[in-house]
Amino acid sequence: MSASDAASAKLDAAVFYPAQLLKFFGELKLEEHTEKINGLDTSVVIGMMKGQPPVKFYFDQQTGLLLRMLHYGNTAHGLNPTQIDFADYREADGVKTPYKWTIAGPSGAFTIKADDVESNVPIDASRFVKPAPAPGPLSVEGRGIEESNQTQETNDRSLLQPGGFIWPEVPGTCSPPGATAQP
Repeated sequence: MSASDAASAKLDAAVFYPAQLLKFFGELKLEEHTEKINGLDTSVVIGMMKGQPPVKFYFDQQTGLLLRMLHYGNTAHGLNPTQIDFADYREADGVKTPYKWTIAGPSGAFTIKADDVESNVPIDASRFVKPAPAPGPLSVEGRGIEESNQTQETNDRSLLQPGGFIWPEVPGTCSPPGATAQP
């Protein structure tokens, strides 16, 4: 995971704990203008972190609930936007919680829907144990590396057999071993 991906993951998690947002950002600034999201007036808050692009939060002016978050991740191609829309708020253990998130970026969008949300549920520690490494050398399709390489060589040679690919002989070039010229 890149540093940018790690920062995005931390931000995505912090959104569910509003008290953490105050610790997460060095500065939160309320924009003077409002914007509409799905027909609702929103207050726009900009979160600033040292060395990171700003993050925009859109809060429903009637309910105060977060409707959208827009943040950018640094990539080799520049800043990549990620927009997360929060919907279907319900009460879970006394807290209004979104049961639907739609996450959109340059490569597409997907939606997460929760059927049930529970807080402070114990999780068995065994779920966090790192799995043991697989025994033996790396394998491809259940075969060892040596066997896999031999299979690839066999497959390559089969291309040169009747019915397989036939390399044309061109003067001054090399042909694969065992190749025949096409008449």
